[in-house]
Amino acid sequence: MLILMGHIYLDPSEAVDFIADTRDFVANTQKLEGCLFYSIALDDQATGRVLTVERWKDQDALTAHTQRPEMAEVMGKWMSRIKMDIQKYDASNERDLTN
Repeated sequence: MLILMGHIYLDPSEAVDFIADTRDFVANTQKLEGCLFYSIALDDQATGRVLTVERWKDQDALTAHTQRPEMAEVMGKWMSRIKMDIQKYDASNERDLTN
């Protein structure tokens, strides 16, 4: 399993628009085969910081996601206006919090 987690930074005046523009994209991504969890959420509007958390079955699922036309559309609109600080982690031995 892969976990991606980090922040997207943008002008605070555009944060609400960014979240609105990604709403359908997030909902569609959550339905993809191999997507275990996907969320983009406004973390701090005053600084324009957005939290992103993703869990993918494997690299093939993540690659398929990044190659979707919908991803190109969102990134084409926002890439020049955002800074990303997102890390990817390999995860194994998943278990409940209490175990």
